[in-house]
Amino acid sequence: MKIAIVGLGPRGISVFERIVSNILSELKSESYEIFLIDPHPPGGAVWRTDQSPQLLMNTVASQITLFTDDSVQCRGPIVNGPSLLEWANELRDKIDTLDMPTVITEEIYSLEPNSYPTRALYGYYLKDSFNTILEELPSNIKINLIQDTLINLYPNNEDYTLFLNKSLTPIKAEKVIFTTGHSDQKLTSAEEHFFEFANSNNLNYFPPSNPADVNLDSIEPKTPVIIRGLGLNFFDYMSLLTSGRDGKFEEINDKLNYIPSGKEPLLIAGSRRGLPYHSRGQNQKGSSERHIPLFLKNEVIEQLKHKNNLSFKKEIWPFVKLEVESIYYTTLIRNLYGIEKSCQFLYEFVNCAIEYHKDLLINFGVKSELFFDWHKISCPYGDKKFNSITDFHNWLDTYLHNDINEANLGNKNSPLKAALDVLRDIRNEIRILVDHGGINAESYKEELRNWYTPLNAFLSIGPPVQRIKELRALIRAGILVLVGPEATVATSPINKDFKISSNRVKDSIFHAKNLIDARLPSVNINQSKNILISNMLKAGLASEFKIATNNNYIFESGGLAVTPPPNRLIDKNGKVNPNLYSFGIPTEGVHWVTAAGARPGVNSVTLLESDSIARDVLGCNITINNVYKQTIS
Repeated sequence: MKIAIVGLGPRGISVFERIVSNILSELKSESYEIFLIDPHPPGGAVWRTDQSPQLLMNTVASQITLFTDDSVQCRGPIVNGPSLLEWANELRDKIDTLDMPTVITEEIYSLEPNSYPTRALYGYYLKDSFNTILEELPSNIKINLIQDTLINLYPNNEDYTLFLNKSLTPIKAEKVIFTTGHSDQKLTSAEEHFFEFANSNNLNYFPPSNPADVNLDSIEPKTPVIIRGLGLNFFDYMSLLTSGRDGKFEEINDKLNYIPSGKEPLLIAGSRRGLPYHSRGQNQKGSSERHIPLFLKNEVIEQLKHKNNLSFKKEIWPFVKLEVESIYYTTLIRNLYGIEKSCQFLYEFVNCAIEYHKDLLINFGVKSELFFDWHKISCPYGDKKFNSITDFHNWLDTYLHNDINEANLGNKNSPLKAALDVLRDIRNEIRILVDHGGINAESYKEELRNWYTPLNAFLSIGPPVQRIKELRALIRAGILVLVGPEATVATSPINKDFKISSNRVKDSIFHAKNLIDARLPSVNINQSKNILISNMLKAGLASEFKIATNNNYIFESGGLAVTPPPNRLIDKNGKVNPNLYSFGIPTEGVHWVTAAGARPGVNSVTLLESDSIARDVLGCNITINNVYKQTIS
């Protein structure tokens, strides 16, 4: 059998490992040839090893893995491998012999369970893991590592002909698995306007992209640069343009200060919400420790899955609220009155009717000003307007100071950070309910994609607290300006530059000849610059996943249509293709939050999907519904 894996990032390597492990376990008498196709070395473009050490992962070292463990309830063999932290620990004894840059070996030597690794270090982990898999290959598997881009494929009677960008020799494969990750998108109308305006006026416009791929050398020192967006990409650009240009952060008397190098531009940033994501609480959880749902339990999930026309806000969100609030109040009461009283409270909170929760809180001594306020947490400034940038920055400094203090308490000891961490821990439960059109079309678009997903990002997937400390220091140093809520970016034909301002802050208009679009583009296969995806859509081999409802409204997700695991592609006629598979980012919309990686000890959905794809490719006995149901565990 000939198999092609297209894309050698974390998911591609994971599927490769699962294929090899299943062959070793059950199929030693068959012969296999596997084509591994990626223009970049194993690890892929996002995690390449030569990128700036300023760029960090958003997960602590102890919670990152590529391998199965005893928690993973897959049908294939459990083949234990090291987490990123365990891999780094193993390398310490031979640190002097490693063929790695000094900055990486120093990171390996100092890495702790709750460290946020650099993306380059993760790239080395992926590369080493890939090489370890190669070392275990049996004689019945032949590997062809092809550093090229797949641009098209044509179906034959029994296989596919695969065409590469550089090579004139096509490849034949019977099974093809697409694990291609993020791809560049065509510019939106607004982005196209910025691009054309920049070209006409000799300005710099940097459209949405992976910050590691963007050459920022044309942004000169001390010149203003507008950054559109305050999400995770913003922090990458913030670091690249400050400490990445030889600036230094120094902590004196528990206060972080920034010492400019003189090479920095003036950063002027804003977004609709006007605030950076909440910082992540210092991790106090073990590698496999997570909140076990008290309300959104397996039996509740099963009941909801059997409902028609499910609404996220009406039928799922109430359970999410209860999960978050239960941990907030339990942690708060434990801090105030001790663990015995907090356990008693939690028992009563879970078992009493919702309408009695307020009385219960009062009975347990929780003052009304300490009640969990979703509106205040998601919109801390409320209806407030600010008289000047200084006025806003004074308010912002207090807000950031409080956020840092909460984060320093940790994700088990801070009531707020413990509660917000629940949102990360229950993603699997939400996925089970919303994936594959589990909620109605209007609900998916308006309630999940447009409301809950950005709220979840703002509250629970923010940067390490160190980044918020750095942001605060940069504002004090006069290197960074946040313009305020309801920020808008526009072109200024009169000044022949870009401008940004806040509708909530007086005198907040700033001009610049440089504009960085730091927003992450949404996945949309119809707007993708990936030639392979475009060609597959034109040929009808793939299709867009759409959700239809009884009132004839159709939500176009932008993601590739696939079956539940093993993720077989669905063609333009709605027919399932048994030989083509897609896994990860391009299926966003079918699956929710596809960027999350595998975590050890929690029965990772990512590893379950990898194994189910591998076993289906190999023809191992498998029931799709059973594998999909396992994600509830």
